[in-house]
Amino acid sequence: VCVTSFHKKQGMLNHTIFFTITSLKCPMGYTPLEGHVVNVEMVQSTGLNYTWRAISMTPVDMLKKQ
Repeated sequence: VCVTSFHKKQGMLNHTIFFTITSLKCPMGYTPLEGHVVNVEMVQSTGLNYTWRAISMTPVDMLKKQ
């Protein structure tokens, strides 16, 4: 999926999956930026206005190098 927005500590993936950087598992030193393509693990969210919340994110570039 694509990071479609990221401001302060919150962001969106494909305009439909919400995430907060403080509760997101990412590779050490990685900060998501708009336009990054990432693999994501998500759970169904019972709060907010979104159905899905990301819990883990890995940039596709990092997966190709492994």
